[in-house]
Amino acid sequence: MWTGPLTMMTIVFLQIMVYYVTMNYRDYKTNFEGGYFHDLNRGANKQQIFFEKSDFQRFTDLMSEAFLGEKSENSSRKCLPAGSYNLLVYAQMPNHFHFIVKQNTEIPVGVAMKKIQGGYAKFFNTKYKRSGGVFEDQFKHIDIDSDIYLRWVIGYVLLNPYLAGLENNFGDYPYSSLHDLLWYRTNKLTNSEFVMDLFDGKDKLISFLNMAALEIKNRKDLQKYLLDHNL
Repeated sequence: MWTGPLTMMTIVFLQIMVYYVTMNYRDYKTNFEGGYFHDLNRGANKQQIFFEKSDFQRFTDLMSEAFLGEKSENSSRKCLPAGSYNLLVYAQMPNHFHFIVKQNTEIPVGVAMKKIQGGYAKFFNTKYKRSGGVFEDQFKHIDIDSDIYLRWVIGYVLLNPYLAGLENNFGDYPYSSLHDLLWYRTNKLTNSEFVMDLFDGKDKLISFLNMAALEIKNRKDLQKYLLDHNL
């Protein structure tokens, strides 16, 4: 039974947990123009899906094609119309990924997700000489329905590498948009200005992440809901 106070970070963890518990059930996804969404998925059977730098890069190229409408070099894939989405933040973890996306048109975020996952699955199976599904069922798609929830779920996604022990300092892990935000790495993929404005600048963003990370570390009842503890 849940006994801790229902903080906003608790709500983020519980909602993600519910979506993974129900991963194999049919999921009727909500999509609407102007909506903000948290989209995530993991490897089939919790398997690792990124092994080398080139794996992360191919996935990033597919993100650019889907979210920016920019074709990567030597690609024959058809891009989605530019401006269909704004990718706010992302985290590519060894066996799962997270996106926070704003849908700007009537084209559902699911269209972009299917292009990314389908393109990566084909690349992954060819490279590693395997067959079958790469991702676990469908991706998960959570409607973000308030500004405060948007701040907390962005914080959760940006904290993923730190909480998983993949970095000692915020932004060290290169396959997360936090690396871009804190080190001012040139990147057209995400809307860094929106995120900085949401948190009132870099210093307050770091303070927020420190506070959120401390809450999680001090709350053993929250830690069991971390995706990385269940992947």
